[in-house]
Amino acid sequence: MGLDILELILNVEDEFDVEIRERDYEACNTVGSLYALVVARRGLTAPGFGRQCPSQQRFLELRRELAERFGVSREQIRPSTPFRDLLGQPLREERWLASGEALGLRLPKYVLPEPWSIAAYLSTLIAFPILLAAFAWSGQSVLLAIPGVIVVGFAWAGLMTILPKSAPSNYTLRSMTYESMEDGSNVADKGDGERERIWNRLIEVVSEQLSVPVDELKHHSRFVEDLGAG
Repeated sequence: MGLDILELILNVEDEFDVEIRERDYEACNTVGSLYALVVARRGLTAPGFGRQCPSQQRFLELRRELAERFGVSREQIRPSTPFRDLLGQPLREERWLASGEALGLRLPKYVLPEPWSIAAYLSTLIAFPILLAAFAWSGQSVLLAIPGVIVVGFAWAGLMTILPKSAPSNYTLRSMTYESMEDGSNVADKGDGERERIWNRLIEVVSEQLSVPVDELKHHSRFVEDLGAG
């Protein structure tokens, strides 16, 4: 490999913020092969250069979107990562919902923290039988307990509205990936447009580096034989 191609690859790495491994250098003998490497490093699949699992491709595109939008490193973004962990603390419900809208996703609503949910469920199971048993033990008609049951129910409902809620911890990026595939959200629908943008910018970089007109650059153009790279 000549220095022209090496310098071109280094410029492409800087331009697209990707890393092309040295063992892949020799494979970069055409404009199309370099393009395929760039889009692969960007989490996309170049048409005609193999296929990715749809969920894998959707996750990689989602990861790039999250990293750019929320300023977190890619190392923090894993399928098992709860989405709320990427948004920082304190996390208000308004920001949670706004983040979903910005991504074109319908996020689940805020929920009671698990200890509160368990406590509310157990208390409800215990309170009603105790109330009914108390009326039965006092010799009064169990029917008289109905107003008390209704009051307790309304009290619990009111309490649930004032207890602090939080973003669900079980809503992970895995969940987000599959749901975005099901509801047709636009998080990963940018793939074709992104690939086109990469191609157009790549041939501009190649043209500037090798002093070759853009309209002469095709996928099959060979750097050495066709474009005169040294």
